[in-house]
Amino acid sequence: MKDLLILADLGACPRDDEAKMQRISDLLDTARRRQIPVVWSGDGGFGHVSNRTNEPIVTLDHLPTVLASYSIDRTLSVGVIRPDTPGQAVTDAAWKASNGVLTQEILARWSHDNEARQVGVGPHPTPWPSGNHLDPELLLSGDRRNVLDQYRYWKHDAIVAELDKRRHGFHVAIENWQHDFNIGTMVRNANAFLAAEVHIVGKKKWNRRGAMVTDKYQHVRHHHDFPGFIAWAVEEGLPIIGIDILPQSTPIENADLPERCVLLFGQEGPGLTEAAQAACEKVLSIAQFGSTRSVNAGVASGIAMHAWVLQHAQVTG
Repeated sequence: MKDLLILADLGACPRDDEAKMQRISDLLDTARRRQIPVVWSGDGGFGHVSNRTNEPIVTLDHLPTVLASYSIDRTLSVGVIRPDTPGQAVTDAAWKASNGVLTQEILARWSHDNEARQVGVGPHPTPWPSGNHLDPELLLSGDRRNVLDQYRYWKHDAIVAELDKRRHGFHVAIENWQHDFNIGTMVRNANAFLAAEVHIVGKKKWNRRGAMVTDKYQHVRHHHDFPGFIAWAVEEGLPIIGIDILPQSTPIENADLPERCVLLFGQEGPGLTEAAQAACEKVLSIAQFGSTRSVNAGVASGIAMHAWVLQHAQVTG
């Protein structure tokens, strides 16, 4: 018996519901590993689902046609995942019209396989620990969020408050004039290296998929234009350090980075604008040894932040 996984109406799935998004991600990974065909259906966007690849996307009205293209008959198992009931098959007129068979067994089989691969922890054994930082719902249902084990079962606000006590002195800024897709990776890196704040200069909208929900724990500030960003940096007494490959750049490997500063990155492709270069106290480059002109902005941000960490952070263990 061949299986088909259909993810329906995921555009309505809340971006900040980490548990549901993780369950969907686990099911996707399992389906692909077993070479089970995947179809995305619904009328919403899927940009917030982190591991969607090149599977077909169709509207609910076109599902019968798509199912027919897979030669679906009553011997085929079809699993339907919806945001309101993740991991459960639900009846839908479109499926009945296609003569597909909706079954719970396929998801039960996958669920057993996923248990060994799931991120995080399940429900906390009783008696529960006490503390205002703990979330009763997570203690009851389990914690599948993308957080360190030391923060398991903690409330979101409690995690942010604890991180705020020890954030580092560097900030990260990126120019965003064309909706740069690297911003999500930069935010994730900033969270990992505990940057004070991420600053997006230009367009406010950015693709959060690469952030893997870390933007919930990382302070992100938007500046409409470059003069506004510069005014903020001057008021805070923070030197702006550009990261780009320019004639005047010096290697970051040999540079002394200020303990309090802003690491500024240009947009993928064009790099730092002339206005950005003029605002920089200095511009640093990352040493490369291959044929490519540059690494992408997301990778560069991680390298630059780690360079700051090597000079100023207290590394234990």
